[in-house]
Amino acid sequence: SGSKKDRVNPVPEDKRRDHIPQTQVYPVEDVMQDLMIVSAKTLRIGGRLCYLLPCTYDLTEEQLPTHPCLRLVANSLERMTLKLGRRLITMEKIKEYEYEKEHEYRDSMHFISETPDDEEREGKKQDLPYSNLREKTKRTNVEATPPPPLKKKPPVPSSSSAADDDDAAKV
Repeated sequence: SGSKKDRVNPVPEDKRRDHIPQTQVYPVEDVMQDLMIVSAKTLRIGGRLCYLLPCTYDLTEEQLPTHPCLRLVANSLERMTLKLGRRLITMEKIKEYEYEKEHEYRDSMHFISETPDDEEREGKKQDLPYSNLREKTKRTNVEATPPPPLKKKPPVPSSSSAADDDDAAKV
């Protein structure tokens, strides 16, 4: 999300103190790419990255953002609606970031397109379960299958007798 305006008007000096700057469009794929790169560069070995990833239910581990310096430790789903959930992802740094391998790292990150032109790049991006969520929630026919129903816990047996239940009903 963010502002779609190309031209930004300057803010007058007397209004700058309380001014909130407009946001810029920042596609989720680019956010995830930047998160992986910054984490690989700044975490120490054994350091962990935890983040919430909103997604449709058809997300597989192969579609999660990756980086050669990080390994997936945990992936848990929280159901939110019939179509969407969010995953708590935990990754751990397993090797040092080598700046001379930066291009190699970028090539191995499967959700990144090598095309510099935004229009071409958008056409080549996969439709990942964590991208374009706003449009996916508006669709009436969602390709994602609904989550399996939650298992209900069996009722806990009561220590009271049936006579106690009858007394409670009379009160």
